Amino acid sequence: MPNDAKLGLVVGVGLVIAVAVVFFRKDISAPKQELPRPAVEQNQVAAAKYHVVQEGETLFTIARLHYGDGERFYDIYLANRDVLSSPDRLPAGVSLRIP
Repeated sequence: MPNDAKLGLVVGVGLVIAVAVVFFRKDISAPKQELPRPAVEQNQVAAAKYHVVQEGETLFTIARLHYGDGERFYDIYLANRDVLSSPDRLPAGVSLRIP
């Protein structure tokens, strides 16, 4: 391999590493700040909604029914990890909490 090619390879790899370090670096000097949590009222806790899964339903269709946006299916899955083994397996008759 010619010396020019070796030099180009070394410079290219160095550039990729430099970009990765800048892009993925964490600012260690700044202390972590917690995001403000919304105040939860007592009536909000008691007003949790539930949905009983029917045959053929998916988390996507349930999210679209309750939120109007099927992309929020993962919110339902996270709230029901204790009864669901995965977001793909949705047994009929299971009662899901809708956050």
